[in-house]
Amino acid sequence: MTVSRELALLLHLTGLRVSPTPMPELVENDFDWTRFAALADRHQVSAVIWSALATLDQTGIPNELKSDLAEHQATTAIRAMAQEAEAVRISDHLASAGIRGLHFKGVACSHLLYGDAARSRFAGDMDILVAPGDLVDAVSALREAGFAFNDLLPMANEPSFDLFLDMKHAVNLENSDTGTGVDLHHRLTHNPHWMNNDFQTLWSRSQTLRLESGDIQTLGDADNAEYLCCHMCDHPYIKLKWLNDASRALARLENGSAGSQQSALAGTSVVSHAKSVLAKIQSVGHAPTSEPLLTPLNMEHVLSELESTAQPNEHRSFGTIGREISLMVQRARLSGSWKSALWDFRDLACDPRDVHDLGLGRRWEPLYLMLGPVFSLVRFMKRGGDHR
Repeated sequence: MTVSRELALLLHLTGLRVSPTPMPELVENDFDWTRFAALADRHQVSAVIWSALATLDQTGIPNELKSDLAEHQATTAIRAMAQEAEAVRISDHLASAGIRGLHFKGVACSHLLYGDAARSRFAGDMDILVAPGDLVDAVSALREAGFAFNDLLPMANEPSFDLFLDMKHAVNLENSDTGTGVDLHHRLTHNPHWMNNDFQTLWSRSQTLRLESGDIQTLGDADNAEYLCCHMCDHPYIKLKWLNDASRALARLENGSAGSQQSALAGTSVVSHAKSVLAKIQSVGHAPTSEPLLTPLNMEHVLSELESTAQPNEHRSFGTIGREISLMVQRARLSGSWKSALWDFRDLACDPRDVHDLGLGRRWEPLYLMLGPVFSLVRFMKRGGDHR
């Protein structure tokens, strides 16, 4: 396996891997700065690498690229400050409604893991976890705070409510004035069997994060590390930002005072796999190696994704069925649980939109399994083949 010099420099600047080759040698001769910039953009780390480059010798870096990266970093910082203020406002509004909320990823991840470069980490939206029983009230509270509900959610007294929540772990809202998006979660992971999603347990281990505009509550270090490892492995494509988040969360946990939770974390299969992938990336050289590939997320796939400048296609379509089946197998092998594997199979066959529209409860689940592919085909044809 080989790593391009462009990726090697990117990994070095994000802190994910110390390059065995000094930076001046990496960027000699035919170093492709255009590809380097495209990789940084694809993996959403442009602002992070500029923060790192600011402390290094910038000889050889094209002036246009330096200008673009500096502008990107400034824009990301402004966005981050606005998200911080909004996070505090949302937390206060939820608290006034008697709702406990835990922030994760986004602002919380930036400040816990990135130190002085916190405002260099790009965050697309905000993620907040509430207790399942508070989800409906939390949606109402955020609508009162100026957010528009752009998603589906049955009424709590409808027969389909529990099954809908089992299939869909978050709903989306957006503030039309600021453009801020919020994913409101009632559990952390897409698959409920990947980690402990009990809200009370997560809340009891949570920590307070102090921001300039106020305080927010976020996951404890062990839960944060476990979640970020799950998030890193739970997609058909790879982003360097996700790997960097997981790596920093694990390092914080190992260097922190959460020892009582660390032993429980070490035994989690997804976490063990994430650690293996991260260790492999740190050991890969610039010359071919005979080291064995990892499965189910093998290093050929990981490095191919890291080397890609193409923006990932996040839309579901019948053209991506093969990819989804592969992801289902990958998830099942990661979790090591037949319950988890069955959940992923149902997720492939069923769609929460059908549960919402038909309004039938859990005892009708076999019907959804049979009719799900038919409903997906109808939606696919109505939309001209774009999405399931």
